[in-house]
Amino acid sequence: EKKVPLRRCVGCGEHKPKKELVRVVKSPEGAISLDFRGKAPGRGAYLCPNSECLKKAIRAKALERAFSTQIPPEVLDALVQTMEEQANDETQHKALMLLGLARKARKLEIGEEPCGIACRSGKAKLLLIAHDAGDHTFRRARSYCRAGKPPYLCVPFTKDELGDGLGCNACALCAFTEPAFAKSFLEALGDETHADILAQLTVQTQRVQKRRQEAQAHRKNVKMGKK
Repeated sequence: EKKVPLRRCVGCGEHKPKKELVRVVKSPEGAISLDFRGKAPGRGAYLCPNSECLKKAIRAKALERAFSTQIPPEVLDALVQTMEEQANDETQHKALMLLGLARKARKLEIGEEPCGIACRSGKAKLLLIAHDAGDHTFRRARSYCRAGKPPYLCVPFTKDELGDGLGCNACALCAFTEPAFAKSFLEALGDETHADILAQLTVQTQRVQKRRQEAQAHRKNVKMGKK
């Protein structure tokens, strides 16, 4: 069995597989930067891929010890900003990927009319609105949600970004019709301000899973000749 190389995070001190960590590199010229691909030349130190561990390392001067040099505050601030931007990009990519998967599974409605039908019929579990949608779209979305009572959310994506994620033209409105997909999407966003909606979707997902397990058990009993 191939041995997995481990490295120690200079922020939290935990040993983790090298590929799960972000490398901080000091180039031969003395420049300090984040090396997300892990291939830049120079001396390296490792961090968990989050700004919390980076900030811990900065407070403990762990990077300065690792590189045996003083690091200017503006360089440290730039490292934190880059780490946060990278984490945000990865979070948004995962969320958009889930939208695409939900569409392929036919668990997502796109556009005002399909979303309105899904909301009024009670099939919509979460309505998403692009943050650059017009006032008319927001009013229409709130009207849909009053009818069917699904929660709605203004997402941190433009109409064009939603469209790109869904493989279509610009999209201002879309609605999940499967609670598990909606729950995974919210978890991918990582926004704690939507904890109430996440709790509601978690309960709905558990109910759906329970009904599916009961239906599966029933089919098995029928197949075996049981009542």
